[in-house]
Parts: sequence; structure tokens; C-alpha cells
Amino acid sequence: MFRHPFKGFFIVLRLALLVACLGAVSRADDDKHPIDLWLKKALDRAASTADTRHALQTAEAKWDQEMNRAYKTLMRRLDRTQRAMLLRSQKAWLAFRDAEIQTSDAIVGSKQGTMWLPVIDEKHVDLVKARALQLADYDRLLDE
Repeated sequence: MFRHPFKGFFIVLRLALLVACLGAVSRADDDKHPIDLWLKKALDRAASTADTRHALQTAEAKWDQEMNRAYKTLMRRLDRTQRAMLLRSQKAWLAFRDAEIQTSDAIVGSKQGTMWLPVIDEKHVDLVKARALQLADYDRLLDE
């Protein structure tokens, strides 16, 4: 069986490009959030796939904490009917999140190579981050 002499090089090159892309995933306006700033620094320091994954998984946990904080803050500001609606919405979102994570894990996880593992982690971060920002936006709307 013939083996291409540059195969290893191309794998390393693709991994380097993936890490570079992960550093640029946030939109410019999102880069101002402290979690995004922390993630950018952590990804800049990442020397391996394991380091990249750890940074992304930590960012997901931080966004989850932010989402829970925003949810609790919002619940304190809503009337009874609105609280019931938000509770129902959050339960449905959690079910969606779990199903979406299973789907993205199955689709991206079917790809060969460890370089795809950070892609899975990034999808998890994006999902939780979007909900955290959505809840914070609802809270801001109450001030207008």
C-alpha cells in the first residue's frame, strides 16, 4: 500500500487551521464578553488538542453558569404568568439542548480523527452561549 509522504504534514496543517478558526469563531461584538475574552486567551495558549478541548469545555461551563445566572435574574423580574412561560420555555430548551448535543456529537463524531473533537466542543459552547445571551437580552428588554 502506497502512503503519501506528506499525509502527516497535512493532518497537522489541518489541525493548526482548525485551532486558528476556533480563535476567530466569535463575532466582533461578542468578543467583548468576559467569557469570550477568557476563551480567546485560553485558545491562544493551547498547545494541543487536549488543551483546546479543555478550554472549550471550561468555556461551556462558564456559559452554563452565565445562563443560570441570567435565568434566575430574569425569573425575579417577571410576573407569575411570565415566570410560568419562561419555566416552560427553559425546560423545552434544555430538552432541545440535550437532543442537539446528541445530534451534533453523532454527526461530527462520525468524522475520523481527533481534530474533530474540538469542533464538537465548540458546538456545545455556541449552543449554551446563545441561550445565555438570549436570556440576558430578555432582561435588558425589561429596562427599556
